[in-house]
Amino acid sequence: MKVFDYFFYRVAKTYYKNDGVGAATAVVGLSALQFLLITILGLSWIGFVLGGLASPNHSKTWGNAAIVVCTLLLVYNSFRYYNKYPLLAKRWEQESKKQKRVRGILIILAIPLVFAIMVLIMWLIQTKPHSSL
Repeated sequence: MKVFDYFFYRVAKTYYKNDGVGAATAVVGLSALQFLLITILGLSWIGFVLGGLASPNHSKTWGNAAIVVCTLLLVYNSFRYYNKYPLLAKRWEQESKKQKRVRGILIILAIPLVFAIMVLIMWLIQTKPHSSL
């Protein structure tokens, strides 16, 4: 959870003037990142354990499941991080400039990296030879 706490803290710090202590932008950004990570795990499981992506007939079911998961993540993160910015700011107030820079770059790279992993997994699933029974 420390990685997610830091992600929340840095996004909340960036948008503090607009969002205030509630940090709605940070909650939404964190929930989106977590959803992408869950999607990666789900795609991996579907592709490699179940043997391929679900048929188009199930796309509505998967879409509804995605909406439920997104909503649950938003609600969970809203409660978890409600008015936690000052506490998190105090935790990382002693960060050196070098630490801030390195961790900031990692935060910026987190979302494109997650997307790249998701695309790679989808490509691997599509190119995986299917066994015929």
